[in-house]
Amino acid sequence: MAVCTDAHRHRDYPVPGDDEWTDRAGNVIENCTPVMTFGSSLNHWTSATVDAKDPQVFSFHQHIVPANLPTYKFNS
Repeated sequence: MAVCTDAHRHRDYPVPGDDEWTDRAGNVIENCTPVMTFGSSLNHWTSATVDAKDPQVFSFHQHIVPANLPTYKFNS
């Protein structure tokens, strides 16, 4: 598993052509699960569960902190 926070969004599934991680030669790194967690302005958290019996092995869950949600104000 490789964890990245640079995307400023939460995503825990590979998207072909987008989330594939490659080595310096450009070869796709197999058996690597990338996880993108919340970025600096979104202070929430992500938990991981490991289940060796599950073919996917890892599962991820985002946890939203209500106090950290943005407030939007609209001019009327």
